[in-house]
Amino acid sequence: STPKRWLALHSLIHVGIPKDHPFARDCINDLNLAMTTAKSQTYSAGILAMLLADLHDPNECDLRKPLQELADAIAGGQYKSGSWGYGTQIVREDTDGPGDDNNSTLQYALLGLQAASRCGAKVPAEVWQKAGRFLLKDQLPRTNPKHQSPSPAGWGYGHTYVVRSGVFKLEIPYGSMT
Repeated sequence: STPKRWLALHSLIHVGIPKDHPFARDCINDLNLAMTTAKSQTYSAGILAMLLADLHDPNECDLRKPLQELADAIAGGQYKSGSWGYGTQIVREDTDGPGDDNNSTLQYALLGLQAASRCGAKVPAEVWQKAGRFLLKDQLPRTNPKHQSPSPAGWGYGHTYVVRSGVFKLEIPYGSMT
């Protein structure tokens, strides 16, 4: 299974594909390989955690253990700043990683942690708090010096502003702390 297939299955489950569909079974059968692959990459770990949360059923398909493993890998890769980069390798406390953090990796990390948490995975409060502080600090000003005219406040990704996803990302850590 690849992250693209996991994301496709996650989407298909939300529109009603049965969990015993051949495509779903094929993805699930590759779970051991998927876990090895996913735990080293932020995007993959987040996507797989969302998919496993969809498939999790304490009575039929208990996936709490792999969801906790993914949550631990994602949380372990959080930078001192509160953001994430592409890999989930544990970052030393006195560094901020290799400088590959961005709002997209942060979003997938938060979505994966939220999904795992909904199924019982334990995520330290500090992880949510650091992510929330990072998002508040990373918000762009209403007028960006790069533009001639006033632009909306939000979160940047390249030269664009991403207001809705930034607000949504803020809801994940703050909503998960309650």
